[in-house]
Amino acid sequence: MKLASIDIGTNSTRLLIVEKEKDKLKPILKKNYVTRLGEGLIKENILSENAIERTLKVLKEFKEDLKKYNVDKYICACTEAVRRAKNKDEFLKKVENLGFKIEILPDYMEAKLIYIANLKEFKKDKLLTIDLGGGSTEVVCGYKENIEFLKSLKIGIVTLYEKFIDKELEKKGAPYEKREDIKNLENFLRDFLKKEIPLKSLKEYFPISVGGTITSIVTMKKKLTEYKEELVHGEKVYLKDFKYFCKILCEIPLEKRKNILGLHPKRADVILPGICFYKVFCELFNLDFIVASEKSLLWGLIFYLLERENKN
Repeated sequence: MKLASIDIGTNSTRLLIVEKEKDKLKPILKKNYVTRLGEGLIKENILSENAIERTLKVLKEFKEDLKKYNVDKYICACTEAVRRAKNKDEFLKKVENLGFKIEILPDYMEAKLIYIANLKEFKKDKLLTIDLGGGSTEVVCGYKENIEFLKSLKIGIVTLYEKFIDKELEKKGAPYEKREDIKNLENFLRDFLKKEIPLKSLKEYFPISVGGTITSIVTMKKKLTEYKEELVHGEKVYLKDFKYFCKILCEIPLEKRKNILGLHPKRADVILPGICFYKVFCELFNLDFIVASEKSLLWGLIFYLLERENKN
């Protein structure tokens, strides 16, 4: 039996196809495209025509993949960009016209599914999961299956980039000490996180994170010329790494940043606010490191699909 999940996010549109053999799930295809569906969303809460077209183009390709691999069941879900957009119905209709049944995933469900996927993977009693997305960030901590804290933060790397980053400074680069935009971003994050997450420390939990920012930091650290999941999944990124890359990337002009080994050119702009988030998060909640995980929402959706099928 072949199952698939499609995640239409604010920054990326992704596909996972797995084969179920008895109790095992074997991944057979995984695709990830930076489609930036939430581009410009912060201004008017409208999905732009260009962003919609970029996403539809990828979904057309995914539709062919579902046919090619003879997928039996699939789930197609969208997250914060679509949750927020005033013209969501227009977008949903266009996706449905491609032949997809699509679901708008509630923020609490998005958070829960990622937590469950990583609980199955890492088997830690006390687990913290962070899903740093393009338009929202889900933070969950718990003891085994019991969720103790869950919050969907209405910030993400795309929205932070559009709201705080000085585009002129990005073009030429400047030392961290002179990047007032970065300092303003970090001050905002510090105040925002203190308010939204009323916990003094998260050190007792095993911290993992999913998403393109954390995996990009690993690939930059390792200077990978080609993305290899087995070299990224489970790797620790330390607070000192976040500080190092924040400092280095501030000084590199955006166009040159696109040539950094391990960094996808389409993530060159939003990588800096993502790193700032992790840096402030670790400092604020007393974390020495965060583990990069490949068990993202795509895997959470697969488990969710299986659960629904078992109930039917």
